[in-house]
Amino acid sequence: VQVDFTLLNWPGQNFHTVRLAAMDLPQGPVGLVGIYRNSYNSEGYQMRTIGGVVADVGAAGLSGTMRLVRTGSTVSGYYWNGTQFVLLASSPTTTDDTRFALDFATPNISGPTGIAMAFDLHLITSK
Repeated sequence: VQVDFTLLNWPGQNFHTVRLAAMDLPQGPVGLVGIYRNSYNSEGYQMRTIGGVVADVGAAGLSGTMRLVRTGSTVSGYYWNGTQFVLLASSPTTTDDTRFALDFATPNISGPTGIAMAFDLHLITSK
């Protein structure tokens, strides 16, 4: 699954998160397995797995693409760096069917209001 996003109203350090996650895979200590675009003390992408946060890299700009791929019993998270997809991390998981979640979260109630974004979701399958 891949999502293109544009952060329409996204001030720095706003304590909001855009999440592309696998809802039915076993969760880790920090929630659903997936790739996250965060705005905390800095802007960044995170890959969260059943082991917790396993990758965290800086991000710039107000648009991007995140990709979550499951092949067999491995789930991998990627982000687009402007020229290619970059693997954040891979982790073992189950082969159970899953639904995917694309959502917006505010883990800190002091985050500003009026945050806005736009999405273009793509489902990519192979046999």
